Amino acid sequence: MKKRGFTLAEVLITLGIIGVISALVIPQFVGNTYDQANASKLSSIVSDYENIFGHMLLREDEENIFETEFGVAYRDTSTDISAIQSALEQYTKISRIGESLLNVGYTLSYLNNPLMPAAIAAGPDPDPDPIVQAVHIYDINGNDATSSVDVKFALLTPGGATIIFSPVVRLQSPPPYATIYIDVNGGGSPNRFGRDIFAFHMSTDGHLYPYGSLEASRIFSQNDTNVWQTTSSTIYSCNNGNYNGLGCTARLIENNYKMDY
Repeated sequence: MKKRGFTLAEVLITLGIIGVISALVIPQFVGNTYDQANASKLSSIVSDYENIFGHMLLREDEENIFETEFGVAYRDTSTDISAIQSALEQYTKISRIGESLLNVGYTLSYLNNPLMPAAIAAGPDPDPDPIVQAVHIYDINGNDATSSVDVKFALLTPGGATIIFSPVVRLQSPPPYATIYIDVNGGGSPNRFGRDIFAFHMSTDGHLYPYGSLEASRIFSQNDTNVWQTTSSTIYSCNNGNYNGLGCTARLIENNYKMDY
């Protein structure tokens, strides 16, 4: 009995079908794998820094993180990086620290200036626009959200993550808190909220409450309904509707660090 093999046309058609399926499936698979890797890194960093702050409180016999040596230097209205660094390095290693994201490995871009490519082609720009020539951070939709991240100081961990500390809020009463952004891969792309940058409120007990959680909402606005399930808040939502990705931190953590958004 004569065995019939595949014709060249059949092989090519099969390879073409496999190619189309691969083009559709592989990018999604790679993206999902990358997202989950970021989520796993976040879990480890959050645990590490809550332990660091807890150790501070215990060792210095304080109940308020902003009354520790680190906290006093942090809430000082001046930016004394050396005092902050000295206090932190008693508890953890720091690869770099500075007042700007440029000090910890981020790079400048000219994203919002349509004339910049021509200017670059013509030669060095003698007076670069400081608003355009900047480090850019994006919301989950890819919109420029740089102005929403107020940097007091930032540090680079030995593992390559960046912790961005915003100025302490409410130095008098009610109790102070601070917003902390964790960029799990430092200056690496995509620099987007909810993908590799995650936001937290640090309370007086040194606990990191994720944006979009009930606890963070109470610290920030005392609004028990302003959590990630809502569709009414751009900042705290991670649900159907308009949201910028900050509230997705709580959704991620409440979902056992699995990205389903």
